[in-house]
Amino acid sequence: MGFWKEKEGYVLVSAVNVANNFINKGLEENIEITPLKLQKLVYFLFKHYYKDTNQLLFTENFETWKYGPVLPSIYSEFSSYGNEPIKTYAKDSKSNVYAVEEKGAFKTAFDYVWERYKNFTGSNLSELTHKPGTAWTKAKEKQNPFLDIEDIKNEPNL
Repeated sequence: MGFWKEKEGYVLVSAVNVANNFINKGLEENIEITPLKLQKLVYFLFKHYYKDTNQLLFTENFETWKYGPVLPSIYSEFSSYGNEPIKTYAKDSKSNVYAVEEKGAFKTAFDYVWERYKNFTGSNLSELTHKPGTAWTKAKEKQNPFLDIEDIKNEPNL
């Protein structure tokens, strides 16, 4: 597995690379990760990293879908699993697998999110994103197709 490296304290990667980190951890610890659970884990990591560093981990926007924040790239990559656990990594066009090097602020945020949410189901995590005051709820109320980045940053811890 290849890694995207942190450069001068700044990380900008694709959401799918981040997803591979969670899939790897789930496979290592024998914890099932469905596409719904993966979407929410990536969302919570994005939020936590942004709050800690005031930097975006990646630039793809979270969309306001029925079951909470969704990244189209992750949906496209893993939707074939439906409600079943994901068993393979996302690969690029040359079948390479990339993940984010787990160090620095990324590792801190990743470890926090993994330890806090790894035993939740996708449905449990979806319910958390639907609580009053969340970025998803605010976007839904405004009929905005995307979550506002400042609403994500200001969202209470769930």
